[in-house]
Amino acid sequence: MGARTPIAAGLVTLAPDSFTSQGAGQTPDAVNGNTLADPGPNHLMLVVSNGDTSTHTITVRASGSGPDVNGNAQTPLPQNTVFTQSTLGDLVVTIPAGGTYVSPTLTTDRFTQPDGSLSLDWDASTSVKLWAYQLPSNALGGPLL
Repeated sequence: MGARTPIAAGLVTLAPDSFTSQGAGQTPDAVNGNTLADPGPNHLMLVVSNGDTSTHTITVRASGSGPDVNGNAQTPLPQNTVFTQSTLGDLVVTIPAGGTYVSPTLTTDRFTQPDGSLSLDWDASTSVKLWAYQLPSNALGGPLL
């Protein structure tokens, strides 16, 4: 596996009290996976659209799981790490043919990689589009929902 492909075309930064174009989205990299640098604590929602006639799977990697941003093997975090949910493992979601799925805000302590990024892996990318919605923050730093 090579270096993960950054999510750029599919990144949508939302502003409070306004509308934002979601753009065309990004075709996932099924060979190397994708990465999103520092998505922020609990401020990220994913939308995956599968326009294919077959089901496809997305894997949101738990902290320390799967290859890192450069494609190197990682060591999962120890199970006694304080405040980590990474021991729950990866989140694997099957998107049916023709389906569009929306994630809730993703929890930082489960999915943030040691370098602060988010890692996504795909079984295939045929007719699949991804949008990563960066939610605005309130004055205390929490997401506006």
